[in-house]
Amino acid sequence: MMILTAEDGTSEAVTVRRTESLDVHGISKLKTVFTQQVFGNVNVIYLLEKSNLAVTISDEENNVVAHAALVDYPSWDITDQAEWEDWMYRNYEETDKCTPLNTLFLHLFVSREEFSLQSIKEIVRAVFNAVADLHFICLVTPNKVSLAPALASVFEPVRTVPGSKLQFSVYICHRHRHCPQLHIRKARVEDHDDLIPIFMRHNDTLQTTYGEYFLAELIKAQDEHNHAVVCEDQGCAVGFMSVCSEVNVQLLQDSFDLGPFHGLCKPHPEDILQTVEDLSSEKGNVIVYGNTLDSYTTVATIIALGICGSRVHFVQPPLTSNVTCFNNYAIEEAVQKGLVAARVTTYYNCKLAQWNDGADPDPICCSSFTTDSKPLKLTCTAFFNFSEKKVDVDAFKAINSACLVYDGKLAIDTTFHTNDSSIRAAGPLTKYSNRYYVNEWCHSYFSSKEIGFQLAATMLHLFDPTLEPVSEPSEECDRLIPIYKGPSIQGGLVPGGYHYLHISKPAIPSPLQAQMAQPNYGQEIITGKALNGDYFRLHINQYSMVEAISCLSLKPFPASNLICLYGQHERLLNNLCSRFKEGLIQDLYSYFMEAWCMAIYHDRFIDFQQEVREILASKKVHDQPSMKEIAEKVTDDELNLAETPQKYLRRVLEQNGYKNDIEKRILNYLNYNSNHLSMFARPGIV
Repeated sequence: MMILTAEDGTSEAVTVRRTESLDVHGISKLKTVFTQQVFGNVNVIYLLEKSNLAVTISDEENNVVAHAALVDYPSWDITDQAEWEDWMYRNYEETDKCTPLNTLFLHLFVSREEFSLQSIKEIVRAVFNAVADLHFICLVTPNKVSLAPALASVFEPVRTVPGSKLQFSVYICHRHRHCPQLHIRKARVEDHDDLIPIFMRHNDTLQTTYGEYFLAELIKAQDEHNHAVVCEDQGCAVGFMSVCSEVNVQLLQDSFDLGPFHGLCKPHPEDILQTVEDLSSEKGNVIVYGNTLDSYTTVATIIALGICGSRVHFVQPPLTSNVTCFNNYAIEEAVQKGLVAARVTTYYNCKLAQWNDGADPDPICCSSFTTDSKPLKLTCTAFFNFSEKKVDVDAFKAINSACLVYDGKLAIDTTFHTNDSSIRAAGPLTKYSNRYYVNEWCHSYFSSKEIGFQLAATMLHLFDPTLEPVSEPSEECDRLIPIYKGPSIQGGLVPGGYHYLHISKPAIPSPLQAQMAQPNYGQEIITGKALNGDYFRLHINQYSMVEAISCLSLKPFPASNLICLYGQHERLLNNLCSRFKEGLIQDLYSYFMEAWCMAIYHDRFIDFQQEVREILASKKVHDQPSMKEIAEKVTDDELNLAETPQKYLRRVLEQNGYKNDIEKRILNYLNYNSNHLSMFARPGIV
């Protein structure tokens, strides 16, 4: 909280904070004719979505007093957003230090008139404090517009390069004029006189204990283990820090609770061994019940903790379908041999009958199972149950008390509503209502991340009043369930010390051999062997797209990178199929670690792909369909072509200008991300 005081003496208690969507109405009310002259016709909602930083000053009733929005490219659409540096350097003097990393552009400033001067200064100070790397705030206006006193108080005009005929002026606000950064350097003995008064204002204990010149002696004693630094302002030392490589760990342990950090000590192998021995001595048998991937990763984790495998009993219930959790014989064989090697006892087709012979199950001391032959009874001190995911008793009571339809799972519609429109649900606990006639499909088969995103999107308008409410689907459309395209991803450490990852298209599970028997299956590409711990399998579908990835490796691998390969065309993966057929790929792990892959793994690659799709969906020639529409017609065999579809599409791509636009977008992507993609050649560096 701070106080703004106007020239007439009016004061207002205000808060400087990040802008919220609820501020839109208050910001719009502060717009004036001058605002439009300086910033243009600004759509506040759109600007807030695009802005890198938006700051609002509000009063005690949370009314907007002032607001500023900053973006990482100039306003007025005067140049390509990704190429503004070159535009600025060519047309304005002394701007060569402005880069995308240290510069933002002011796209809007509004304020109550009486507080405008103080407001802009406080906002500028807040922005520089919030963004440590920011050194310049620029403002672009038409030449004929003069800045109001408030903006003129913080922005300085930039001279244009002689001969420039641009119709816009650029103003700049420097960090050092509003939020100076102190200079940090190594301490010198002559700093003693500047620093002593600072120490003495707090206490004189150090001087009393170590003498009058303790500070000079401390600075003079610097070596490779002891360093001293000062921060100075206008040549005067105003702060001091002394650091030493020797740490009094015992003092810190006596003064603070450092248990969660192992007392700031690096664990010794003997300490770890002792922990494991304590754990082992406390436990008898450990039962893991289930046949899901969770049960396998739990067994592997228990063994990794040092529990002897002979104490682990892996009890598997009967399969409810003919699809196992790995659905890959080679991987299953390797994992089963890993269980045998670890001396884990595995039991099959066992149904849990009771705990503790029917007595109180807290704590569980023994478990009884029915089998294909005689009953099985095992003692245990720990029991992990992964047999079947069902609803929690308390959750079921809550669902039932709310009168929600529950038919084995919680029934929902295509927009996540239960039968009570004010209650939404998503995830493996749910199923689609019977009116959709899709009992075999449920959220369990889709990407939980994608479902969560869609659920959030349907509810966003409830929390952001600036958004239009999501329209409910028509009665005809509501007969179809939504299509989710995100991959299903699972993995973890499994018995045998293997790192496992499986990425696949959302689908109702079916045996891998049955899938491969389909005429339109595509092909598989495999390198390595599961038993050797270097297994890598790709499923390339009939459209030459990566549809499934399976990895089993004794060495860790970058799973987040491999996930990026899903859904990509094999040609994008450096002509993967032809290279594999030619015997040029012996190890897919090594292949996908090569430098060319980095562009695909970059977190902005998805945005780049979307930009290319938008180019292909646009119409370049009047009265002609877009490239996307042409490709669809070729696919549906609606065109009578005198040449192969590939040649026809390639010719249209070049003739209609799509190729040039895509190549330009590729170069922009590589240039903008050149700090991470330096391995790619670009114009000007070859």
